[in-house]
Amino acid sequence: MVQPLVAAGPGKELESGLFPGVDPLSTPFWQDGENVDFRNGGPMTAKGATALATLPGTVVEMAQAFHDGDQRIYAAVANGVFMRSSISGLSSLGSFPTQGTPQFETFGSFLLGTNNVDPPMYWKNTGSFVAIPSLPFTRAKLFHRRDNHVIALNTSNGQNAYEWCSASDVDDWEPTDENSAGNNWIRDLDSEIVACVDMGSQVAVYSKETMGLIRFVGQPNVFAHNPALNVS
Repeated sequence: MVQPLVAAGPGKELESGLFPGVDPLSTPFWQDGENVDFRNGGPMTAKGATALATLPGTVVEMAQAFHDGDQRIYAAVANGVFMRSSISGLSSLGSFPTQGTPQFETFGSFLLGTNNVDPPMYWKNTGSFVAIPSLPFTRAKLFHRRDNHVIALNTSNGQNAYEWCSASDVDDWEPTDENSAGNNWIRDLDSEIVACVDMGSQVAVYSKETMGLIRFVGQPNVFAHNPALNVS
């Protein structure tokens, strides 16, 4: 039960604090509190909000980046992709061919995007949002940036697959003897890869009931993995 932060009792006593002992007859000044900042013994005034841009619908995915003094917000609305720049304002970068489940990853000044339906796409700080050429897969659920590479997870080559581009080159994904691109499969997962997040120096990869850890190991394998958790 939420406790009043400030209350006046029958005898006009004033009690304050996060969890005061409140008389049953007291009238609370503040019935509940959430995300409240305090300074100099009292709550701070709400700072309010500033409208940055008006988009043509509900935002379903966002990413942010800071490049050469430009604060950028990338947003997906339906299958459209937009950028709000602190320098140039709002602009449309392009769109996915169809409406899927968009997911973004930034790579320096570049934006990579996938929607788990269409071939993955990118915007290379100029021009339009276009399909990444010569990919060894036709769809991916997730992109994740790690150790100068971008990793694609749950691709058309397998629901437990992860594939990565060559170091610092998002145009080079086909493994060769001359580059550091590659692929692997986490066969210990109980289902498709559904999420990933950095965990220290590794990437935690989640299925429905299991978790694996991907780590950078350098050449020649570049990335490797091991099972870490099973909750079934």
